[in-house]
Parts: sequence; C-alpha cells; structure tokens
Amino acid sequence: MKFTTKSEVILIILKITLIYLYLYSNKLFNTNIKICLCTIGKNENSYIKEFVTYYKELGYNHIYLYDNNDIDNEKFEDIIYNEINKGFVTLINYRGIRGENINPQLEAYKDCYEKYNMKYDWLSFFDIDEYLELIPKTLKIHDFLSILIKDIHNAKILK
Repeated sequence: MKFTTKSEVILIILKITLIYLYLYSNKLFNTNIKICLCTIGKNENSYIKEFVTYYKELGYNHIYLYDNNDIDNEKFEDIIYNEINKGFVTLINYRGIRGENINPQLEAYKDCYEKYNMKYDWLSFFDIDEYLELIPKTLKIHDFLSILIKDIHNAKILK
C-alpha cells in the first residue's frame, strides 16, 4: 500500500490509535496472560541490565537467564542482582557447559521449555542482543498477545 499524502498517513495512524483505545477502554486486553522469556548468555554483562529492563517494561512476567559464562569469568548477578532479588529474573547456572556434542543454547532452551511450559501461557526465546519491537511502541506484550488471540479465534479456515 502506497500513501500519496501526509494526511493519508495521519488518518491511518489515527484509526489505529482509536482501535487501540477502544480495545483498551473495553478491557479486551487480557493482562492475566502469563508470559516468560528464556535466554542464555555468555560474556554479555555490558548490556544484560538493558536487556532485562527492556523486557520488564514490555510487560514480561519473568525471565529465565541461563548463565553460560566461564566458571571464573563475569557473573550476571553482579549486574542484575536487584531483578534477581525481586524475583523477576531466575538465574540458572550453566557456567562452563560446552563440548563437541553439546549445544548449550539448544540445551538451555529445551530445559526451560520442559520445566516451565505448563507454568506460563507464552514462552519467548531471545538472544540477549535481540529485542522484540511492538508497534505502536506503547503496546505491551500482553496487549499484543490478547489481540493476536482474539484474531486467531475470529479466523476461519476456508477449503
């Protein structure tokens, strides 16, 4: 779709905003959805706090962080101890796990899924340098998934 005028773009943005406000004001968003994020990291202390803060502000309920740092190397808890103590982040020791037949990331994600898939409605798997961006930027993950669920329930399969 190509817009020819600035007013057409503004009109589309206005329509999207009105739909969002309607859904929000009519409590169609489900804030009871439980959403967690699973990730594994190694040598990423310089931006782990930004990552945790970003996903907390996006509305995630919990983060499971698999620490794959070398045994004598940096520790995530030195940087995000507040979020660990508050219970938003669970740190899982995967320090020093590696080998020819072991993919630490795959094993960590498998472990996270097996342990926590029944506790949450949605699980996300992101690397620590990956950020989910919802548009509009004011949209939270619960809102997005509520809209998605509603759309899925309203969808029909045609033969």
